[in-house]
Amino acid sequence: MAETMERVWVSERESAQFGQLVERHAGMVFSIAISILRNRADAEDAVQNCFVRVMRKKWRLAFVADERAWVARIAQRAALDLLKRRRGEEEIGERDFPAPDMHSGAELANELKALAAAVRSLPTEQREVVELAYFGGLSYRDVARALGIPEGTVRSEVFHARRRLRVLLADWKEQE
Repeated sequence: MAETMERVWVSERESAQFGQLVERHAGMVFSIAISILRNRADAEDAVQNCFVRVMRKKWRLAFVADERAWVARIAQRAALDLLKRRRGEEEIGERDFPAPDMHSGAELANELKALAAAVRSLPTEQREVVELAYFGGLSYRDVARALGIPEGTVRSEVFHARRRLRVLLADWKEQE
């Protein structure tokens, strides 16, 4: 990655600016990647891919109204692209979350698996806004900018997604 950075970010000033951008957004990018991929190693790969894409498109930063939303959208695309490549390499079924820590218990792990499965089952538009708003920590305004849709549409999609998730999780509780 350093070799790529030297070729794309030629000056020390630009390299420093890129480092600051990474520091500002690395946590959000990882949160988005892990929420989509549910695997730490894959999420780390997606984070790296995201920032390589950011480096390659650095010229666009001058035209971006909201840097955080722009990076969030790139992160989401990088994670989804990696997921698609992985699906071609292997059958992706129910991936396990990492083992719960000693304080959370098996029940919490099962609830998290159910929530992840429920989020994955949402229609694409709803899943995207939920991933960016809840896992990426973006405001509805930032989600709207990242996806290029009106803020009202984001609110509507979140409303419908939350209602659908309640139903799916209630069904899961009944089956337990």
